Amino acid sequence: MVEVETLFSDILEAERDIYIFTPPGFGDDPGRRYPVLYMQDGQNIFSGEGTWHIRWDVDGTATRLIRRGKIEELMIVGVANSEWRDDEYTPTVDQGEESGGAADPYLRFLIEEVKPYIDANYPVRPFREDTGIAGSSLGGLLSLYAAMTYPEYFGKVAAMSPSLWWDDHVILKMAAEWEIDPADLKIWVDMGFFEDDPEEAEETDVDPLEEADALCEILKAKGFRRGRNLRYYEDKGGTHDEIAWGRRFDKVLRFLFKA
Repeated sequence: MVEVETLFSDILEAERDIYIFTPPGFGDDPGRRYPVLYMQDGQNIFSGEGTWHIRWDVDGTATRLIRRGKIEELMIVGVANSEWRDDEYTPTVDQGEESGGAADPYLRFLIEEVKPYIDANYPVRPFREDTGIAGSSLGGLLSLYAAMTYPEYFGKVAAMSPSLWWDDHVILKMAAEWEIDPADLKIWVDMGFFEDDPEEAEETDVDPLEEADALCEILKAKGFRRGRNLRYYEDKGGTHDEIAWGRRFDKVLRFLFKA
């Protein structure tokens, strides 16, 4: 089941829709508490709700895996994007794009307003190890930045086709300087063989697969172990769109929320 609520953000000074997925049997056990995955581009991800014409079917995928006992029962909160998406999902200004750099207030909105609302109104486990953040493209970039900036809040991270090219690969530089104990953190990274990021205005000579591999090498040097708390998946048929992300989202859930 997916519910839609509208929150007014004092931080962003605007309203924002949030889409809330609850698992099958939600509410049957009054004492049960659920982990939560916060996702970006919320209007794109659920099958029956939203404004985008192509959607991931996250609710269908999660319901199927829960019923098969493959993943934990969880809640998924999709936060709708806005006309300021390029700014809100990026940590720095990209001079070539002439935009960016508002990720910090957006993450404050997520941590100080959205998460407390969910914690207060739904039976969730509010702890770091039970809280994930995920997104694709610039949303994937944001999810990585959130893990680096607020590791005390997010214990599970999924960066799908992340826009690692942003601002001359600034996220790779941040990752190299990141001081983190990876013991209680799980990170999923993926990239398709046929990525053609429409958000990248200028073509570069850097292969997105090479960028993702470079990120994983940095994370491994920090102590992350592939197959344990780091998973890098290369999608041989993957393109940069909702169809590809939705198709492989079951793998993301199986890794981050394995039953």
